[in-house]
Amino acid sequence: MSEKSHVRGNLLKVFFASCLSSWLCPATIGVVIVLDQVSKLWIRAHLMLGQQSPVVDGFLNLIYTMNRGIAFGFFSGNSHPYKTVLLTFGAVVAVFVFSCFAAYYGGNRRSVMFAVSLLIGGTVGNLIDRMSYGAVIDFVDVHYKHLYHWPAFNVADTAVTLATLILLARIITMSSGKSRKASTTKSPSD
Repeated sequence: MSEKSHVRGNLLKVFFASCLSSWLCPATIGVVIVLDQVSKLWIRAHLMLGQQSPVVDGFLNLIYTMNRGIAFGFFSGNSHPYKTVLLTFGAVVAVFVFSCFAAYYGGNRRSVMFAVSLLIGGTVGNLIDRMSYGAVIDFVDVHYKHLYHWPAFNVADTAVTLATLILLARIITMSSGKSRKASTTKSPSD
């Protein structure tokens, strides 16, 4: 194993050790999973599949849908026999890759630990559905006067999206901070 991969491996160990030793990570993961699953149970108990209920007229509905694809309904029409296995494997790989980025760019910063916790909680919430029903329950329907509908989503999707935005913001601020440092340390002859 090269020295670089050994250092990256240590970064991940330190990152997950600090994440798990803090109350923030397990609490965030737990809250996301509980909110996601309870909200989906409520939807299943109060709406029939395909039924919608207006919350804010012309803007927001609750709707009970089963998403057989990935986030926001992408690839829902595909009926590959191993789709659930492939999507589950893809979700686990995505969490691992984001965790690597988080460890590299964020170390043990609370915002990064929070983002990875959101990501894990959201991924687990949707995996529970996928393993239980072969699809993910989506129920938030944002639209503009029925002219445009954003694809339906759920609490887990929201957590994953927020995690992605937090991690991207961290990467961008780290990159801009490194470029500012590099420009201030250049000698006048450069």
